[in-house]
Amino acid sequence: MTAATIRVSPALVFALLFLALLFLAFGAPLPEAKAQITPAPIQFEATSIPVGLCPAEVTQADLDGDGDLDIIFANHHTHDLRVLTSLGGGVFVPGSITPVPGFSVAHPISLTLGDFNGDGLIDAAVVGHENNEATRFLGDGLGGWSSALAIPVGLYPLHIDSGDWNEDGFIDFVTANRDEDTLSLIFGNGDGTFAPHVTIPAGDGPTAVIAADLDGDNHDDLVGVNSFGGTLSIHYGLGNGTFEAATQITGFPTASSVIASDLNGNGVLDLVVTHVDAAQVIPGLPGRLYGTPTVVMTGGGPRSVIATDLLGSSALDLVITRPFQDQIVILEGDGLGGFQMTGSVPTENGPWAISAADFDVDGLTDLVVTNEVEHTALILLNRGPGPQFIRGDENQDGAIDIADPILTLQRAFIIAGQNPFPCRESSDGNDDGLVNIADPIFILGVLFSGGGPILQPAGICGIDPTADHLECDSFSICP
Repeated sequence: MTAATIRVSPALVFALLFLALLFLAFGAPLPEAKAQITPAPIQFEATSIPVGLCPAEVTQADLDGDGDLDIIFANHHTHDLRVLTSLGGGVFVPGSITPVPGFSVAHPISLTLGDFNGDGLIDAAVVGHENNEATRFLGDGLGGWSSALAIPVGLYPLHIDSGDWNEDGFIDFVTANRDEDTLSLIFGNGDGTFAPHVTIPAGDGPTAVIAADLDGDNHDDLVGVNSFGGTLSIHYGLGNGTFEAATQITGFPTASSVIASDLNGNGVLDLVVTHVDAAQVIPGLPGRLYGTPTVVMTGGGPRSVIATDLLGSSALDLVITRPFQDQIVILEGDGLGGFQMTGSVPTENGPWAISAADFDVDGLTDLVVTNEVEHTALILLNRGPGPQFIRGDENQDGAIDIADPILTLQRAFIIAGQNPFPCRESSDGNDDGLVNIADPIFILGVLFSGGGPILQPAGICGIDPTADHLECDSFSICP
């Protein structure tokens, strides 16, 4: 349909022009425009669920043995572990809440999962920086935990991971202790109990630590993130619970997180570190060597990073949370260690931790993001490449003009109830996930009162970077 064929009642035209005059004459406030988002190459269906105050870390496991992945959170300010129980198909409901002992000071900020006592059930361990302890919980097989055991560690622990550093077949823990520049190694006894921690020197202000076999010798190593010193400490394990003297890699001011993954397919683990205002890839080379770090993203205060095949190309992509921009960024991998920013997805306030899994078992990788300010989890179900359209172009003629808000109003009020919108994504002019009178008002403001900008995809065909529940059945001029 083109502008020349639109038929509206005189009353509707009068009402529309009256609204336009109000904007022009009195400067009525326009709907607030959101920050521009680069459209992601895939679409997500988003669901936000409250999960406790300041969810600091997230992971997933099948806690109740029903074959579906449940999602687990460590909540910094409600001092607990919380579970979203999967009903299958990407649907989640609130599950168990497990308080961490020492309620007023525990501040659980990091967690790790595993079978610590050999009973075949998923157990959990968390660290809380104010009580200088790791707390171990035993899984009940029904989606919850009990039998808390406090394990003293170093001062101000901010992160925990698990491995088997003495290779006795039992899970061990390691914590990063910021205020004494150490790592605490805690050896498991296989029955859910643990030996007193062993201290390993670290760099200046360690805030994170991960376990990985970096040199391919089948022994678990450690990578520590030293936020104050701006370095990474690499501790090569000997397989007997001891480590070689740490190797330092410099150049990461106020580093916040690190992951290890083979990004270029050479069989050696690479490192990705986020710090201050950038994310860098450090290519791993044979012989315990590392290539020159490459900056793959700048700006937005990157916090957490994961490597996963999000786009279905069989190459690992990077997904990074940006708390200062309230978004996650997708960096498409080429399988050779190179990355290109291909889009961003808006989140709620303060995206912090992120994890990936196929929650609805459709063969596509989904995401879950914690929002520390909003106290929610945003579950993003991957729906693959989305339909292309032009936002605000109601009559699908490739231009935004007065005919578009007129047609939106006509469809909303004259032929409402007959599903008259062929592309609700396009009709959502203000990109709030709804189609209502605010949309033509927003487009009027763009046309006559200097409002806007119209959010992506604007002016040219593209997919919607915003995760919502709107559909686009057809948009004739877009592929």
